[in-house]
Amino acid sequence: MTRLYRDRGLLTQMGAAARQRIADDFHTSRTVQQTGDLYQTLAGHQ
Repeated sequence: MTRLYRDRGLLTQMGAAARQRIADDFHTSRTVQQTGDLYQTLAGHQ
């Protein structure tokens, strides 16, 4: 945390990477599909 406080460039870079990961990996439709797939697998309906 101290390093991020002192290094604003690193803070900005990590923030941008985190926002991009959220946009890429946690889109609502993708999450809904993955959850539905998981429920189907757990219920034995593949």
